[in-house]
Amino acid sequence: MKKRKLSLAEMLRRLEAKKLAHESLARDQKDKTWTLNVKWGVIAAFELSWDELSHDAKELDVLLSLFALAPIPWTLVESVETGKNVEQLEDSRVELESLHLLQGENGYQLHQLIREFFQIKQAEFNQVKELKRSLCRVMVAIAKDIPETPTLEQITDVSPTIPHIAEVAKNLIQYVSDEDLIWAFLGNAQFYDGQGLYNQATPLLEQCLEVAKNRFGEEHPLVAQSLHNLAGIYYSQGRYSEVPAIIGIKATLAG
Repeated sequence: MKKRKLSLAEMLRRLEAKKLAHESLARDQKDKTWTLNVKWGVIAAFELSWDELSHDAKELDVLLSLFALAPIPWTLVESVETGKNVEQLEDSRVELESLHLLQGENGYQLHQLIREFFQIKQAEFNQVKELKRSLCRVMVAIAKDIPETPTLEQITDVSPTIPHIAEVAKNLIQYVSDEDLIWAFLGNAQFYDGQGLYNQATPLLEQCLEVAKNRFGEEHPLVAQSLHNLAGIYYSQGRYSEVPAIIGIKATLAG
């Protein structure tokens, strides 16, 4: 309203034109779909801000929606191949901040509803698949640099990226190349394992094994490597009875 010098009456008129009817926000105890109506009302309200954005800012929105629902270090955003230079990205960021679609300073945070809205908008961009691949390459490169026994300084430095590596493993794994597949899981597993957080590392290595099997089949070197990694974490947990079985499977694959 301030930016366009609109009156409240005019803003309400535009919201209603976007199908944000007053009744969509009124809870009807007998209507089990009222929450869906509210959701569509919120989307209509976000559309008003979306319409104010330049194409570059919209593309940045889409990129940000690919990250996890966690603070996003700006250096990660700059590392993704977008075809934009640093100043262009900064200009787009300023647009989002001016409309309160993005908050933060060094690490930027999207509200959950805004992130979901931006994810809906992914369908409008032909280059979204390449953005996903580029983001995966950035996250995998960071994962590969996480040592097996990280120091306190290394843990502190890499901690802000951990949720975003996990997001790649959970929701973008199909965009990770074959040779990098296990690193989408192994990097974070080493981050937790190196701190003795075995309960957090184990599910990652178990998931890694399943994903590797699904992509490569049972008889593949990366499946054997995944088995080896899983046997190691089981041993660290004292699950000795499970280790021989895993090693036996690994030996069969190697043979």
